[in-house]
Amino acid sequence: MRRPIPCITLCVVIALAGCDDSANTLFGSTAGAGTETTTETETETETETESSPTLSISNFNARMPIAASLELTVIKTLADGTTETPTDSVTWQTSDPAVATVDDGVALGVAQGTADITATADGLSVTSALEIYPVLLSAVAFSPDPLELDECAAGAVTVTGTFADGTQFGLLPPLDFTPPTGVLVTESASGVDIATNSSGTFAVPFTRSSIDDTLQVVASDTLAAVTLSETRVTVASGESIALTATGEYSDGSDDTITDRGTWSVVTSTQPDTVTLSTETPGSVLAGTTGSATLRYECGGIQSDVEILVNAADILDFLVIGDGATELDLAAGEQQALVLTAHYADGSEVDVTADAEWQITLGDNVAISVGNVAPDKGLVAVDPGVVAETSAVVEARIGTAATLIQVFAERP
Repeated sequence: MRRPIPCITLCVVIALAGCDDSANTLFGSTAGAGTETTTETETETETETESSPTLSISNFNARMPIAASLELTVIKTLADGTTETPTDSVTWQTSDPAVATVDDGVALGVAQGTADITATADGLSVTSALEIYPVLLSAVAFSPDPLELDECAAGAVTVTGTFADGTQFGLLPPLDFTPPTGVLVTESASGVDIATNSSGTFAVPFTRSSIDDTLQVVASDTLAAVTLSETRVTVASGESIALTATGEYSDGSDDTITDRGTWSVVTSTQPDTVTLSTETPGSVLAGTTGSATLRYECGGIQSDVEILVNAADILDFLVIGDGATELDLAAGEQQALVLTAHYADGSEVDVTADAEWQITLGDNVAISVGNVAPDKGLVAVDPGVVAETSAVVEARIGTAATLIQVFAERP
């Protein structure tokens, strides 16, 4: 005799075989719709696991001998894994300057021990241990050696240290070169730049730890000329100007050599008419009213600049002696304009050669004005002009300017 199926069992079977998704939902499946679904819990988990930007230091947890240098750099890793250089400048700190110092990312081993080096930028920081161990520096090597260069030009030198355990480290600034007279040593990112102000052979002593050595520098007599950025300039009392010097060499090349030669005051109407900066070569401070001649010299070649110092700012200009603002010229005629500056202290100075001259409006084909010495301020009318025409001539020094209208063939 067949037994009847219990009602409770039959109900479950019918429920599982139903057309709706209630059974699937009951057992935690999401396959009924045929598409992938992300639950709220999964979304929250992904958000929580996104990483924040971090900093990292090259040569992390490094070790090096006493007297060695090590260059450290900082990289910022973003949340998506890409890297970049920090936006802010990096601030460096050492936990123990008696063991290791750090300056602008260059660590220097001072004594045995361990110091924590911390870099901070963009609101983030990272710390790396730096172990200094007691192996003495046994030798140094320069590259190149000897250094061969043109006089008044600079050459780059790097220094490598070999230590008693056979390890080698590039020795980074500060580097203890003692330049003799005529030699300029400037620290660079990887070593030093060395220049001379004359030709010849120079011995440049170097000291690090207990090691003394000497770099040979050979400078060739190849400087052909020196050009200054100005030959004549007018400056108000109390203002500063920056002059530059360019060296031209026998092979046709040129180089900025402002800081490689010597600047001096040759003549001056007053002792304090001009003052040369002792920190920034070529920088000049204008003082008492008067004039002075400055000289730049390098490699035995000299170049001068004349400086006119006025006691106060320019109030106004006069282009023609009687103060006229118009000028009539015939075809083919020329007229040399003289620009006189009136200063707040009542003084007047001829500044024709210091001004910038140009046609600002009108016929700049028939009428022209010179802006190159010795023709500065020289107005000329083309000989072929047969009808009346005009142009406006501007003379300018800094923010001060004046205008004069020139008419050609006006009845």
